[in-house]
Amino acid sequence: AVVSTQSTGIAGDELPFLFDLYLYLGRNVIFATAGALPGGPDQDCLGVLPQYHVDTQNERIASLHKVNCLLDASQKTYRNGHKHYARSRGHPAAESVVRAKEVPVLASHPLFPSDAALVERDSVLAQLRTYRGRTTIFEVNKTDKNECQGIMKRKREIHEKFKSAAKVPRLSSTPLTTTEDGATEGEMGSVFVEVEK
Repeated sequence: AVVSTQSTGIAGDELPFLFDLYLYLGRNVIFATAGALPGGPDQDCLGVLPQYHVDTQNERIASLHKVNCLLDASQKTYRNGHKHYARSRGHPAAESVVRAKEVPVLASHPLFPSDAALVERDSVLAQLRTYRGRTTIFEVNKTDKNECQGIMKRKREIHEKFKSAAKVPRLSSTPLTTTEDGATEGEMGSVFVEVEK
């Protein structure tokens, strides 16, 4: 018997369609995570292309675009075709969309050999991409005279009321503009009116 290996590249927005396909085929998707890299010819493994490979190819493509002026027209044609494809394709099942959002952080696919220095570089870059600061630009310089900080603090407090109200399932037909704590859109508007002054 001849054993062959097939690898397919997919975009992140096509993960729900992949889960639909695997549900139809009755197969399981195995994720390549940092702790365990699955192996074996009969296992379907979902992993990522190492970032250093992506960077190398991006640099090569950028250099080709500098040399060949016809590639810009090809790129425009490709983008238009991809937009048409994205508009005309069907919709995945809702369960597959939920599963795609719950996918863990994937490690490099086992087909790609890993160098420890490059893996560490990729993990640092991944952490930088997912970093979200706790403060806004208005709150960086924290002094008592800075009124922008006070405005942002009041805005956060009002938004937290809305966030906590959205997490609790509604049983009554309470309008969305009012929470149990009494925060209304009028209060939200008053915070932003102060910024305009």
